[in-house]
Amino acid sequence: MNYVTRCLLTLGFAFGAVLAGDAAHAANDISKVNGSVKVEPGEQAGDVSTVNGSVTIGAGARALDIETVNGSLKIEDRAVVRSAGTVNGSITVGAAAEVQEGIEAVNGSMPLRKDARVQGGLENVNGAMLLEGAQVAGGIETVNGDIRLLAG
Repeated sequence: MNYVTRCLLTLGFAFGAVLAGDAAHAANDISKVNGSVKVEPGEQAGDVSTVNGSVTIGAGARALDIETVNGSLKIEDRAVVRSAGTVNGSITVGAAAEVQEGIEAVNGSMPLRKDARVQGGLENVNGAMLLEGAQVAGGIETVNGDIRLLAG
């Protein structure tokens, strides 16, 4: 087999792997219009979203971006997500859970439990924020909400 043929085959396999990777990622996405969504403890998912309902990421589970319009988000203990956002609902981050980017809400409270970590920022417009021994690396911002910091 000559050099050009090997290069073309290698590029073809690489391109196929990229396409298969994108398809595999999309297959792990969970999306609903009405109803709640739960990623079971220890499981993995891609993006998880719903319009009217809550999203729960079980203890020790992993997901990418989680979001809802009308509903709460719950990231249970030791779970890991990339980002979290809601328009109308609370966002609870369990003990030792991690959000790799930021958390955003318009109307809703944000309790973060002991040893929870948010690598990005924590932002909301209306709603209380409670940091109970939690770490936020990217800043905390609210328009009309209270911020309470408790020792862990």
